[in-house]
Amino acid sequence: MKRSIVFASLAGFGFSVAEIVAVRMNPAPLDPVPTLTVMVVSVLSTTALLALGAMLMCAISQRHAGVLAMAVFAGVWGPHTSELAGWHRVGWAPTVVIAAMGPFAPAGAVVLTVASGAAGPTLRDGAAPRGLVAGNREVANRLTQPDVLLVTVEGVGSDDGMMDEGRWGRRSRFSPTNGWTHYTTAIAPAPSTLPSAHSLLTSLPVRDHGGGLTTPNGDSKRVNGVMSLPVALQLAGYETTAVIASPMISPEHGFADGFDRWMHASESSEPLVMMGALNRLSKRWTDAETAVDADRDQRMVAHALDVISAPSVQPRFVWVHLAGTDDSGDVQQTRAQILKLAAASGDWVMAVASMHATEPTQTGPQAAVAALSDDALEVPLAIRRPGVEGGVVSKQVAVADVAHTLLAFAGKANPFPGRNLHGPERKRIVVGGARGDANTFAARSPQGHYLSVEGGRVGRTVRLADATRHALKESGYTD
Repeated sequence: MKRSIVFASLAGFGFSVAEIVAVRMNPAPLDPVPTLTVMVVSVLSTTALLALGAMLMCAISQRHAGVLAMAVFAGVWGPHTSELAGWHRVGWAPTVVIAAMGPFAPAGAVVLTVASGAAGPTLRDGAAPRGLVAGNREVANRLTQPDVLLVTVEGVGSDDGMMDEGRWGRRSRFSPTNGWTHYTTAIAPAPSTLPSAHSLLTSLPVRDHGGGLTTPNGDSKRVNGVMSLPVALQLAGYETTAVIASPMISPEHGFADGFDRWMHASESSEPLVMMGALNRLSKRWTDAETAVDADRDQRMVAHALDVISAPSVQPRFVWVHLAGTDDSGDVQQTRAQILKLAAASGDWVMAVASMHATEPTQTGPQAAVAALSDDALEVPLAIRRPGVEGGVVSKQVAVADVAHTLLAFAGKANPFPGRNLHGPERKRIVVGGARGDANTFAARSPQGHYLSVEGGRVGRTVRLADATRHALKESGYTD
């Protein structure tokens, strides 16, 4: 009995040490960094858990108690490791393997347990590209092509105070004297994130790109042949990075195309198994937000700041999508993160926009119609051009035109769709793509009236990866 307990304890100790070494040597960009206290607690708790498991398993078999304890522990680290590595269908396989090895190769079970501690962190691919990457790029000109930062949020309306609306005096860091141009009547392409994000990157209305629309088998991808902002900038010689919060914005929908580095908050996790298990138990028992989720935006912005401050011979494009909401406290936290990004990117062109305002809660035949209104579509939008006096624009503008405008600063707007936000007023802005409705579209007139228009194209239905499905479920987007 004593031998089995020591046997299991050493396996737990070895597992935890191997895990910590792997995490420190191969940190994932958006994961929390374990502190010394967390590492010590992880080692002690893992060792104690295996020892306790072996004591309990002695009631079944004193000879194999240690191996049985490791098999049960594999039910803890297996799902965690498979989540880190993206293998969401094999989480419980290690339990079966170790239990089967026990009677015939107990030493092999120990080696497998110890080695598994390093498996998850070692197999993570960090900021690797997830979509198509341009093979042939132009030689960019750092003197004429500025660095570009795009910051987007969702669920924030124009009157939520995220951009200091109505208080753009000289003391405001969003003041026109600092190069900011504010658009007080900015209309989002859609009242939901997915179709709006497609429009924001393509400068096309939803009915033209056909992406993010509800079909009988899921949401649609934008139609083939549509150029996106990151692809256009990558072809122009830009180094491109995405730091994304929303699980809706996934590689399967084509959002990762054109990015040299793709970092998604849904792929971040507490890297240590025991700390991750405790977080999940706490969330299940208290229904409270885990520590990993609570400081997600802070970690995202911290990594974006590292990217912005890093030296580069190429001009850079960085897209940071934060999970803003209509809650006043969250909006102010989001504003604080935007200010950090603005301060660090002082000589960059910077655009800040919300994907949509608060989605209407009503259901029934009128829900989609109600979603196509200023309450759901009027959002904050501002663009900073360093060294240029900004201003306040009251005419209606389409948030979808942000991509065209940013390409204009890089000298690559022609023949990209859309128009420059600093050009003539749009006669109408076509909107649509209410969640659950692929057929209702409208055009907003300069007077603020929404008039029904016919629908357009719908892209093919997207098959989501297991990791994306898991992220959507964990975040509450799906049941």
